[in-house]
Amino acid sequence: MIFVTHDREEVLAVGERACVLNSGTVEQVGTPAELYRAPVSEFVAYFLGDTNFLEGVLRKKEESWVMDCPNNVTVSIAKPVSAVEGEHAKILVRPELLKLSSSSGVEATITQKDFLGSHTRYSVQLTSGEIMNVLVQNSSYEQKSWSMGESTHVTFNPNDAVFLPKAEVE
Repeated sequence: MIFVTHDREEVLAVGERACVLNSGTVEQVGTPAELYRAPVSEFVAYFLGDTNFLEGVLRKKEESWVMDCPNNVTVSIAKPVSAVEGEHAKILVRPELLKLSSSSGVEATITQKDFLGSHTRYSVQLTSGEIMNVLVQNSSYEQKSWSMGESTHVTFNPNDAVFLPKAEVE
């Protein structure tokens, strides 16, 4: 059976396999989890939910990789399959995979805070100027609650970054 929808929640909840079309052209086919966790384009990423993008230049650092972004922001990343040192790249990280920290990660400032019951959505501005959205699960009244204008750090597991194809990088 084929089910056609423009509702992202239905795409993720209903089918065993899904196909995302963009103006009649197939962008990606896969399980809902594959489409959400490893989108092959910005279009698929945005269609299936909120996402954060970072652009920079790949650099090998000892046995790992980093991406140097504007204004001296450097993030650790897992080695891309076809990484070339010095290559311009774009990664995406979903908001629920980002973490806020008092001491480690990329420096940022809280610019917006929305309490949404089960979680809180923060918008943070990195020192490089990018705005990123972070979803924090409200699992305990004892966890840190950040305030507007407060300094923080943003971090993520390097394996959670998804690399976009070179065609997506301008």
